[in-house]
Amino acid sequence: MFFLPPTTSTVKFDPNATLTNWEEDVDVRNFTGVACNKQHHRVAELFLSGCRLIGPFSPFLSALTGLLELFDNHLYGVIAPEFSHLTRLHYFRLDGNNLQGPITESFALLSELWSLSFLVTI
Repeated sequence: MFFLPPTTSTVKFDPNATLTNWEEDVDVRNFTGVACNKQHHRVAELFLSGCRLIGPFSPFLSALTGLLELFDNHLYGVIAPEFSHLTRLHYFRLDGNNLQGPITESFALLSELWSLSFLVTI
């Protein structure tokens, strides 16, 4: 059994129906945009860029471990401090969303992080 944090409950609008197969009776390994870590039986990577998803940026996503690509959506809110605890995170891309607030200095401690992108389009 693979674990995926409860993210679909925070999505308010999915115009491309990207998350239609994110249902309880579907194996999480078959969810659109999901890559799993078979050794630890959990979702490790989330690729949902350009899906035009609308909703608050979920702090539940801080349970992911390898890659988080959610750029070019319409996510809003703040980047929770919990994300700075993702010690195995390699990529964290959130540009093209409507996020606000400070980025905690503890992100500097993510030694495995190769790419961090919060670019803003004005």
